[in-house]
Amino acid sequence: MTFTAGSDVTTGDLISAATWNLYMGSSGSIDELKTLADTMTAISAGSQPARTLDTVYQNTSGKTLLVTVSAEMANTDDVTVDTDSSTPPTTQVARIQFSGGGTLEQCVSFLVLDTHYYQVNDAAGTPPIVWTEWELH
Repeated sequence: MTFTAGSDVTTGDLISAATWNLYMGSSGSIDELKTLADTMTAISAGSQPARTLDTVYQNTSGKTLLVTVSAEMANTDDVTVDTDSSTPPTTQVARIQFSGGGTLEQCVSFLVLDTHYYQVNDAAGTPPIVWTEWELH
């Protein structure tokens, strides 16, 4: 499902239910979004895979994965995400950076297709991370 706003909707606008339904119709209803969310199965905390930065992994689950990595970013930390069908993956799909003082908790989420490879890269700095994966059914 994709959302393409019309010319009367600009970035930052609050989208009302009426506007949502105007563009999405019944196929884009909140009820459908809830149904889509119900198809996600979190891998239980006890069975979450141990993951580290700068390591290539392959999705062999038979399902699409939704991966979220949160990092405690310090000054000049830089994390990138690559995923595609090659090993190592070369298609960058996300990046988070921090160049302020102190620390800032940031997260990045991305999809990994079945049989595809994925890697979260420590481009600069070594932030502590929390890595969570969900299988989409």
